Amino acid sequence: MMIMDRIKYLLFLLAVLASCNGEKSDLDVLLARRDELKKELNEIEAQIRKIDTLHTVLPVPVSVDTVKHGIFSHYIEIQGVVEADRQVNISAEIPAVIKKIHVREGQMVKAGTLMV
Repeated sequence: MMIMDRIKYLLFLLAVLASCNGEKSDLDVLLARRDELKKELNEIEAQIRKIDTLHTVLPVPVSVDTVKHGIFSHYIEIQGVVEADRQVNISAEIPAVIKKIHVREGQMVKAGTLMV
């Protein structure tokens, strides 16, 4: 049995050595090609950066100020139209002369409030 095991072992070694015939594998060739292309791309991008003046990033001016304790007030003006969700029509129960108005325009009133 020992001779048979040695023969199997020798056949295995011969098969491995035959497959390794000294040529680079496809993966090694592709990795080498990738490295060459990366180097070439970096050189081309460096040349573009030297020539291209439109895409240069200009520095942004920055100023520094100290923080002071004080009142902050800021006002804005807004124009718009306000519409009421309910409208009320007032009519007199009897014809009479109005002597005094007890409410102002825009004032909130409830049902039963004396208005005039």
